[in-house]
Amino acid sequence: MDYKKQLAQVKRSLNSVTTLTGSEWSVILDASADKGGFPRNSTFVGCKGSQPTNRGYSCSLWLLFHTMLTSCYNTSPGSVTVLHAIHGYIDSFFTCADCRAH
Repeated sequence: MDYKKQLAQVKRSLNSVTTLTGSEWSVILDASADKGGFPRNSTFVGCKGSQPTNRGYSCSLWLLFHTMLTSCYNTSPGSVTVLHAIHGYIDSFFTCADCRAH
């Protein structure tokens, strides 16, 4: 199964969901992986820091944010909806002042 089909399957699984626990999210992803989908136990090294406490989560989010903005620009140049959503998320949920300022 290719990744677009997998993501579509995950999206269909989430269409009727109003709340989701971590365990329920794992079940949805595992169901997709069982059909030859997402790799299990893979290690993403793009944001791996020199120490276990460096980079990681926030680096991965910045990669996601940049990808979302690029995709938005490519499909709807001039649209700032995604930018506002990302700004709101950062302002509300990033506790690291240096990360917010980036």
